[in-house]
Amino acid sequence: MKKATPSRLLRILSVILAIVSFLVLPASGRAQEESTLPPEKTFVLLQELAAAPDREAAFAELSPREQQAVIKYLTSGTLVTIPLENHSDFSVAGETCITRGVAAIYYVANGAAWEYVHWIRACYNGSRITWWTTWREIAVAWWAVGWEFVGDIENTSYLGPNASNIYAYRQGHFRWCVASLGCFTNVYPWSWHRVHADGRWYYGMGGT
Repeated sequence: MKKATPSRLLRILSVILAIVSFLVLPASGRAQEESTLPPEKTFVLLQELAAAPDREAAFAELSPREQQAVIKYLTSGTLVTIPLENHSDFSVAGETCITRGVAAIYYVANGAAWEYVHWIRACYNGSRITWWTTWREIAVAWWAVGWEFVGDIENTSYLGPNASNIYAYRQGHFRWCVASLGCFTNVYPWSWHRVHADGRWYYGMGGT
């Protein structure tokens, strides 16, 4: 096994201390340690980190104040969920097909760090669902250093009695990690659709 060099050990310790001080210490205990860097300055740091060939080393070279600003910027976002209606609906041979989506978007100061969109397309004839499919779309901003999509925790769909409706549920997993040091923040967006044979669409969405 390759041994860590003293310089790498110092980098690792620096990163761990920055993460622990932000995620573990109570707010009152770290008040004086929290960054006062403006969002635009922190975003510049993020762009530099994203372009660095060794992001772990680049992060370790930041000052403690800058490190905490980056951590807070990326992990103190807000998860927003919104319904989406696609405009490719059509009718043919007595059947109507609709496309609907629900999106979970993790917003930070300058915009969306990542998006998780769950789509459903279903066709119906007024009395039964005749065809359906579901899929998801994932996007992680290039500057959202450390955020990654792990995969779907659950993905299920089934027809109701006599094919009167189609229900689809999906939940994903995103996490924020620092290179080989581990992952420290997890978010689990979820959503469901129910399309009835008369075209009614219901949905739910959220995340933890």
